[in-house]
Amino acid sequence: MFAPIGSQVPSCRADTPDCVPHSTTEPAEGTWIGSFRLSYRMKLPAPGLQPIPVKSEGDLTYQLTHRGEFSDRKERPRPPLRRPLGAPTPPEAPKPLPEWVDSEPQIRGTAKFSMTAELRYQRQGDRVSGDVASSDRPELRVQEELSDFKDKIVALVGFGDPARFRVGMPFAGQTAAGNSVSGKMNMDGRGTYSGRISGRSPRGGYSDADVANPGQGRSSIHAEGRTDDGKPFKYDATAPTAAPGPSGERQVLRLELRERDCWLMKGSVDTKEMEQSFQAAGISVEIIESEWTATLEQRDVAFEQAVERFVRAPIPANMTWQYVDGIAAEFERLRGSTPTDYRSCVLASAQTKLLRVQVAALKVYLDSYPKVSQGATPPVLGAANVRILGILQRLQFLGIECQLATAARKMIDEQAQKAWAKWPDYDPDAPFRRR
Repeated sequence: MFAPIGSQVPSCRADTPDCVPHSTTEPAEGTWIGSFRLSYRMKLPAPGLQPIPVKSEGDLTYQLTHRGEFSDRKERPRPPLRRPLGAPTPPEAPKPLPEWVDSEPQIRGTAKFSMTAELRYQRQGDRVSGDVASSDRPELRVQEELSDFKDKIVALVGFGDPARFRVGMPFAGQTAAGNSVSGKMNMDGRGTYSGRISGRSPRGGYSDADVANPGQGRSSIHAEGRTDDGKPFKYDATAPTAAPGPSGERQVLRLELRERDCWLMKGSVDTKEMEQSFQAAGISVEIIESEWTATLEQRDVAFEQAVERFVRAPIPANMTWQYVDGIAAEFERLRGSTPTDYRSCVLASAQTKLLRVQVAALKVYLDSYPKVSQGATPPVLGAANVRILGILQRLQFLGIECQLATAARKMIDEQAQKAWAKWPDYDPDAPFRRR
């Protein structure tokens, strides 16, 4: 009779018989904690330089909320019956829970990351190796990137100042002639650098060179040492160099969201811009790992399991109102008096199950709806309407319109007209005033 629980159910239209809509799951409000990893191998157009493995990893902490203010949403009125002039007016519908007027999701948080790389050079007897590592873990400001309709998060973006992304690279090696070379370079994300390079000859010569590109459009080198035959030397030079990248905050990280749940956000690190810049410089890149994940700190696994048991419990073939009332009571117990955004999100599948049960009951009760021509009296019609109109009101409150609801309203209206013709004082709203 129904699609299996958890299946993809199309949204309802007026010409479809199923009254159960399909809803998507979005991450819930709260504190989220996660991490991201990116590793790749890049090959520079330099003979002897082996492909360079690079690894970046970081931690995320952020708050997910919704922009906007609470407002009282007006619930659609109970489906009215067509009554003669002067017939009583239906009672005011119960006041619903408030909803957001503007429900754009919003993320505010931070990320910290570090980077490592390995440099290996070997050619014609020369060998040099170096290990690159972050000098610290710079902090990024993290916020959301929304879909075109501003209703879903499609990515998390991180902003920071490249000047704060500093790495150090100690290195050492040996030339084919037996000279040793060592040193350390310090660099930042803008392209500025400084460091010392030292060389030692087995024949007594040596050199120490300080190199720098402070970001003013020129690089410099100051070297001094002694030749193998004992002659001291000094060397100073400057040369024009490419200007470093701009300072100040800019987007440096984008985490694409590909998998989502009430308690889970997961995806990949966006590398498109990085790959394009490397390719423009003649550097080929192979992505090895690119992923990120975050979980809701307020996640309640026991609650999720209770909801799962509720959803998986079979629906009996013979529907009774005792079963319908029981499952509705169980749903209210799970929901509690003050459901959080997370609990409401987890309860979405349970609400779908409850709606399926109520729709099934509506089908059964509609088939056996009392008829005036078969002796149904106003109290009998009133008891039937309490059941059916309650379900129809819930469907309208959820914005659902379908063939079954249309048929139910038509049946109630037809029997109400016949009841008014037989009993002019018939009041279809009396059962609701007594509730």
